[in-house]
Amino acid sequence: MRHLILLLLTIALTASQAAALDPKDMDTCASGEPQARMAACLKIIEDKSAPTGVRANALHRRGLAREETGDAAGAIDDYDNAIAADPRLTAAYFSRGAIYLEFREPGRAIADFSEAIKLDPKLVIAYDRRGMSYGYTGDPKRAMADFDAAIRIDPSFADAYWHRGRTYEGVKDTDRAIADYTTLIRLAPTDARGYFGRANVYLGKGDHKRAIADSNEALRVDPNHIGALDVRGNAHRAEGRFDQAIADYSEAIKRNPGFAHAYHERGVAHRMKGDREQSIADFRAALQILPIQESRDALKALGASEAPPPKSGPGVLDMLK
Repeated sequence: MRHLILLLLTIALTASQAAALDPKDMDTCASGEPQARMAACLKIIEDKSAPTGVRANALHRRGLAREETGDAAGAIDDYDNAIAADPRLTAAYFSRGAIYLEFREPGRAIADFSEAIKLDPKLVIAYDRRGMSYGYTGDPKRAMADFDAAIRIDPSFADAYWHRGRTYEGVKDTDRAIADYTTLIRLAPTDARGYFGRANVYLGKGDHKRAIADSNEALRVDPNHIGALDVRGNAHRAEGRFDQAIADYSEAIKRNPGFAHAYHERGVAHRMKGDREQSIADFRAALQILPIQESRDALKALGASEAPPPKSGPGVLDMLK
């Protein structure tokens, strides 16, 4: 979806601009397989007769193709050059800001999204992504203002309700968070995020029945949603249904073996059930993935070390057999 939006943002080429260029290269540069797009865009970039605006667009489009191949540094270089060639190329600012946001450089992301908004004050997605960037800086007030702006411009923009709901969660305004997730569910009933977000809030409020119901809906929409499995497991555990909780955590681990949190939560369920050894094994497994302090504390309380004791080798008598 993101790349579709970015392509729509790209300035359209006029017939007079394209007249001196190979139409096939123009088409291939805009869409298709990334390597072919990069090759076609390069021809346009190196064509001395191409207008500056055309080359700027080709640089931007090549940057998008480079992103698809995992070359973020190359993409940023292309966006830099596109902006140098055409400082009013909104799409290039947005694309560069999106990379900075992805790599957790919110200051740079905010600067680029702000420039994109200055050039196009109705660019809804730029407000939303700048709001996310403000969230990473620990500024929920500015983040909320941007999500509000995005929703004012387009009341059907689902991402803004998700991000604003998460922000309300962060500041403990649970009623407004629930309202945003409910709106998201209405706008996008096949988007698991709304159900998951609302389930998580209900869990925090101690409404385990609703937390489980929304988790079930999230899993109906997206059977691989490990977050919904985790929330449902927590709700079952809080109600004393330890086996059901353990089953949910185990399924989450099966779908994502690197989900350290699920190991920890399963360890808690095993401990509450009275299964000390399984509990210790899960807390240790969690620590092999992430340095979770709660897992360390749990092992200490159980009188267990963070690492299992080394296996002893064969004894002398075994070796003589």
